[in-house]
Amino acid sequence: MSTVPSTTSPQSNFVPSMAATGYDTAHWTQYMNALLNIAPGGNLPGLQLVPTSTYVDLGNSNQQVVNKALYWAADSLPTWNMMYEASSVGLFTQYGLFLNGIELAKKDTSAEKKKRLADALGQLRADTKQLQDDINSNQPAVIISTDQQQVDADMQEVTETLEEIHGPAYMVLGQDLANYGFAQSGIAPNSNGNQLTMPTPSGTATPIQVPLYQMGTGFQTWLTVAMSNAKNGIYQEKLSFNQSSSTSYSGSFTSASAKTESAFFGWYSETKGSWQQVAIGSGSGLNYTVNISLPGVMLLGLQPGGWFDGTLVRDFQKGPFQAGSPCAPPAILFGPTGLFNLISRQLLLAFAPKIEVQFDANSWSTFYSAFSSSDCSGVSVGPFYARSSASSTQNFSALAKTDATKFTLTFTDNSGLPQLLGVVANILP
Repeated sequence: MSTVPSTTSPQSNFVPSMAATGYDTAHWTQYMNALLNIAPGGNLPGLQLVPTSTYVDLGNSNQQVVNKALYWAADSLPTWNMMYEASSVGLFTQYGLFLNGIELAKKDTSAEKKKRLADALGQLRADTKQLQDDINSNQPAVIISTDQQQVDADMQEVTETLEEIHGPAYMVLGQDLANYGFAQSGIAPNSNGNQLTMPTPSGTATPIQVPLYQMGTGFQTWLTVAMSNAKNGIYQEKLSFNQSSSTSYSGSFTSASAKTESAFFGWYSETKGSWQQVAIGSGSGLNYTVNISLPGVMLLGLQPGGWFDGTLVRDFQKGPFQAGSPCAPPAILFGPTGLFNLISRQLLLAFAPKIEVQFDANSWSTFYSAFSSSDCSGVSVGPFYARSSASSTQNFSALAKTDATKFTLTFTDNSGLPQLLGVVANILP
């Protein structure tokens, strides 16, 4: 039985399209339809396929490793197409630009009030740094508690000053600015994806790592069951679909003409100087059936921390914005080319997928002549990758095996990590 975490996520009217050029659209779409048939929760509006072998180490015993994986999966704003691709910008940074770019109403803009706000923000940054320094140096709990009380008082001062400057209607915005400023002035997102290190109640044990993002419940239970299923050869979900001759292959390696993940099925050559998926001929195609067996599949919810206010983004989606702000006209904020386009809200995860490709006799001969050549280093079936031989230098956990009597290619992922099959994206605002 599939496991769904008790995490709510707003429904999305985002309809992915195969906007990226070079993809084998028909076969990737066929794979997506098969995937939707077994996905927890049924129909998944906004599902983007992850086209390459991608793992998320969310079950690691080291919380910093988990936070790093969670930050990678949740912060990057997806590009606007059917195939998932992380953009170069992150939600935390973009939200900060949006938040700080809003043009607040003016009630009291006297020099005294401006100085008071600047002083309050400066004190918040200084006291937050002191809190972090005392945590890192293992100061007694009473000192850390005093530091925390001072930071809370600083945040209250910032909020009250903003309200006096801009009026009570902007109390929510003032609080959001204070929350984001507190997060930003603490520990900025680092390579571990942590936002702030908070002490345990006793102040003596290992500090608690607080990430920028949180994941839904049920992951560890699901992973434990999936690992047990994989060990015992139990498969909870299976999907199968046929591929036809619309994609053609021959047995010789030529120069690559497509993106690495563009074709659904292919093989690779490391003797050409780099791993490239090659356009393999234009002769008769391959006819085969793909069978994917999964010991476990899960839909895992993602949620930004308290620094993010989705309601505020909706309320101020049309501004007004300060002149010179990245959000001010003629900037495009929302939609396919906007600064705020999509937000990752759920991850479709699988564990230890087993892949079987069943060929007909003619297709097997075409396939095997290329697969068994000295040029062939590995094989891919959609987002699933395997080495073609034990001597291959490619760092894939799966080793492909062939059976000439059954015309089959099989491999099983043995990485021990959850594999990311898809990302469910919601439209902002």
